[in-house]
Amino acid sequence: MVIYKIFHCPRCKTPLYCPQTQKTKQCPKCEKQIMLKTVNILKNVNNLQDAIYIVQNIKVPKEIRKKIEQSTKKSPLTKNKKERFLDLIRIFQKKSESHIVDEKFFLEEAKLAGFSEKWISMQLFEFEKSGRLIRPQKNCLEFII
Repeated sequence: MVIYKIFHCPRCKTPLYCPQTQKTKQCPKCEKQIMLKTVNILKNVNNLQDAIYIVQNIKVPKEIRKKIEQSTKKSPLTKNKKERFLDLIRIFQKKSESHIVDEKFFLEEAKLAGFSEKWISMQLFEFEKSGRLIRPQKNCLEFII
C-alpha cells in the first residue's frame, strides 16, 4: 500500500502531495525543487484519492470552505420531511417515561411543526402497518423506534 504525504511548498505555500518514497518534488507553481525530507508534513494518507481530495480542499479559500461545511451539516432545514417527523416522535418519547403518547396532543404538535393532517395520517398508518406503532389504549400511541 502506497502512503502519500501532504505538505506545502516552502516558497509559495501551494499545497502538494507525493508518495512517501519520493525524495524530491518540483512545485508546479513556483518551480522550486523541494527536498521532501525537510518539509513539514501536514498529513499522511493511504490512497491517492484521499490525497487529491485533501489538497483540493486546502486550496479552497477558508471563507468558502466554512460556508460549504455549514451548508452540508444536517440542520432542521436540510432534513427531509420523514427525518423531521422522526425527530418529533423521539422528542415525545423522551418526554414520556412509558413512551405512550396522547394521540390528540401529538397530532396538534405535528400540525404546528408544519405537517399536514393527511400526511401525518399516512405516516401513522405506515408505522402501524410496519409494526413500529401500536395503540395500547384508545387515543394513545406507542412508537417502537
